[in-house]
Amino acid sequence: MDLLQVPDADWNEIRMEYSQKLLAMFLSGHPNHQLIFMHLLLDVQPFTFALDVALLALRQEYLNLDKWLGNNVNQHRAEFLCTMVSFLEVKMESKKMGMSDPAVDSCTLSLNPNTITIFLCILHNK
Repeated sequence: MDLLQVPDADWNEIRMEYSQKLLAMFLSGHPNHQLIFMHLLLDVQPFTFALDVALLALRQEYLNLDKWLGNNVNQHRAEFLCTMVSFLEVKMESKKMGMSDPAVDSCTLSLNPNTITIFLCILHNK
């Protein structure tokens, strides 16, 4: 796993091939590979991607969204809060467009009322 985190932009083909194979072996051989994969993705930036991954993890009951959002707000402060607001705006706009064009709604993860409530509570408390 450490090999994949080396910040060298000039990866040659052999190094890239072996790191992909090692990652595949790690994930297939680890009993909790889905959880580990989710945790790797939940720590990435841009935050909008991590928020989408968090919604997927929440749907699979792999994540306590309230705690994860709170931890990220504490760690990243205003940047994460602004991203949360933007994320909600994009999701709501997508939902509005999906009401008039069903093809648009199927292209994005929709938010259920409980998820929206969690977001709003976090925003209200910070």
